[in-house]
Amino acid sequence: MKNLIKFSYQLIITVLIIVSCNKSDDNLNTGNVKLTNYSHSECKSGNKESLVPESLVLKAISSNQLSITHKNTVFNCCPGEIKAEINVEQNLITLREYETESLCDCVCPYDLFLTLSQLVQKEYTIKIIKAGLNHFEYTFIFSPGLDTSIPVN
Repeated sequence: MKNLIKFSYQLIITVLIIVSCNKSDDNLNTGNVKLTNYSHSECKSGNKESLVPESLVLKAISSNQLSITHKNTVFNCCPGEIKAEINVEQNLITLREYETESLCDCVCPYDLFLTLSQLVQKEYTIKIIKAGLNHFEYTFIFSPGLDTSIPVN
């Protein structure tokens, strides 16, 4: 009887370990999302497009690639370089946008163009950080038909 209890106890522990180590499909490939392309426009001051409110355009360009356009985001007129970095943790995509310098006493709207790859079809939240502050956050479901424009308030 003691051996049966001992065996049952070991079996339960083994099953619990196996179940707790098993990852669900929602967590597969989470850390693999990569920023594969980045560029930005020149200063759009005085351009008709600069009168359009700031927005974020999300468009699937394949079954695992997402095009992000951050339209009319404001930086210094003399920004040095405008950079973008991403960090992905589970379903949260944090996009950090920043300028390396602020040499002029003026601001200017720019468009930022990014491509993310290795996404899977699931829900993501994108959070934009500018000047160290949360600038905007939006939740979306990535799928091959995704094509949306969101006003940034």
